[in-house]
Amino acid sequence: MKQTDQEEFIKAIVKEINGQVESDHWELVKKSKVPMGTKILDSVWAFKCKQDIKTSEALKYKARLNVHGGQQVCGVYYFDTYAPVVTWYSVQMALILSIINPWHTHQIYFIMVYPHADIKFNLYMKLPHDIETIDDSGEEYGLIPCKS
Repeated sequence: MKQTDQEEFIKAIVKEINGQVESDHWELVKKSKVPMGTKILDSVWAFKCKQDIKTSEALKYKARLNVHGGQQVCGVYYFDTYAPVVTWYSVQMALILSIINPWHTHQIYFIMVYPHADIKFNLYMKLPHDIETIDDSGEEYGLIPCKS
């Protein structure tokens, strides 16, 4: 990473890893414990910098650890894809209705949002090269999602 704001993204990486560990989404597994013939998928970082609309000043740095999507095969690693989408017109309509009717509205800010779908099979992922873990015996670790 050769950016001027590299240190901010490193802080975002640490925050992401700590969030994953605290919420028990992933479990460290020795690569020798992975069943024979099971493909270990690569991982990638997705970085994003949120900026102020008026001043273009950086407000927030985000880092997300993802499985490399190009290696996943439909019917093998996943079966269905679904992403709920809302339009701004729906949000505006809900706010207008809350003004007309005596409804109370609240703003919610999610720091880490992950779906908690049942996992029907094990999916193994390599740790990113910049955070690989090696124990005293020299054995590398990978990640496996925790069963929900």
